[in-house]
Amino acid sequence: MNGDVINMKKEASALYILFDALETVARDKIYKNFFWLYRHRYIEDDFAVIGISQDNLTQKNYSQLIQVSVSSLKPTKNELNRFLKKFYFQKISDSTGFLSLNLNAQMIEEELELNGNRIFLLPNSQVDYTPTIRSLVQFDALSKDGFNRFVVKQMSPETQTLFDSQKISVGSSNDLSSLDFTQQSQAMIQFVYAKNF
Repeated sequence: MNGDVINMKKEASALYILFDALETVARDKIYKNFFWLYRHRYIEDDFAVIGISQDNLTQKNYSQLIQVSVSSLKPTKNELNRFLKKFYFQKISDSTGFLSLNLNAQMIEEELELNGNRIFLLPNSQVDYTPTIRSLVQFDALSKDGFNRFVVKQMSPETQTLFDSQKISVGSSNDLSSLDFTQQSQAMIQFVYAKNF
């Protein structure tokens, strides 16, 4: 196995936090992409996904939604069962949800022996995720042990400011320059623009 593949697998060891987890882009693309990566062993057992939504959903119903999403890829029963165990659902409709997110993330990371990397998937091009990112910082939901990577589909002017400055403001919805991420976490912060999410 060459060094590039080793590094890719090391970075793939992560907790993925997927916002708008019940929306069309997640159902039509993201779960299928995760399954393809899992089937072809680009990600193996050292990953997990927390699906975030403002809607109420049981864990069983969330698993059923993912099962329907990946059904066109014809997973075997064993593949599907192992894959579905990697997905957790959490409702976040107010600040208390962000407070509990970090606790849930830490429990999953400890249980699965992940390395502290967190990848935040922000896939809806119609949503300005600036308040979401601000809340993640404000309520201390960033990893302090690995990297924190924000993957966005479309850059609004506010998101562009984040890319340019690597800073975000907790206090104002428009001013994104007053709080440096590095004050909140010793981990590496990255922003990734994924046009073809």
